[in-house]
Amino acid sequence: MKDRALHLVFIGMIAGMLLACAHTPASSTSRIDGSTPQRFQASWDRMYASLSPRKQSELSVAILLIALGKYQSLMDLPPSVKSGIGPQTVRKQIDGMNFEEILALANRQSMKIVKVERAHAQR
Repeated sequence: MKDRALHLVFIGMIAGMLLACAHTPASSTSRIDGSTPQRFQASWDRMYASLSPRKQSELSVAILLIALGKYQSLMDLPPSVKSGIGPQTVRKQIDGMNFEEILALANRQSMKIVKVERAHAQR
């Protein structure tokens, strides 16, 4: 009986250690450090690399929406933005955020991306 109890305790300890090794996906724990351009780039690279290709695309679109969100139309864009939009463009806006928070900020922008499908002509 004593051996069986020790065996159960041992199995419980192994299970506990395995659960302790489990972790939350990096996308939810990685945060952007926008304190300096260098720290921003390093944290951005870590976050981006931790994501699946689909989530990388979502993040890229989110950055675009956040960067363009303060303008009413593309005609309002200043020349500095027209030359290129990238993560550095919104460094201060996403400082301290994780992947999910960046997507939430993008979803709050007035500008939206709409999927456009081409109608196929019937032959």
